[in-house]
Amino acid sequence: MPRVTPFRQADVTRAIKGAQAAGFEPGELRISQDGTIHVLRAGAVSIGANRIDQLIEARRGKA
Repeated sequence: MPRVTPFRQADVTRAIKGAQAAGFEPGELRISQDGTIHVLRAGAVSIGANRIDQLIEARRGKA
């Protein structure tokens, strides 16, 4: 059985905002009372693949 780590609402909000800032759409999530995150609909990348490569290279100091 996979290990489940509960998250606080603030943790989830921060993660979603970070994903959106990076150009990702988080999709549709549901958070249970116990903090379990259920992915109801997967998100999508809203920026081009080349832009993602540029972001990765920039984080590695190659841009």
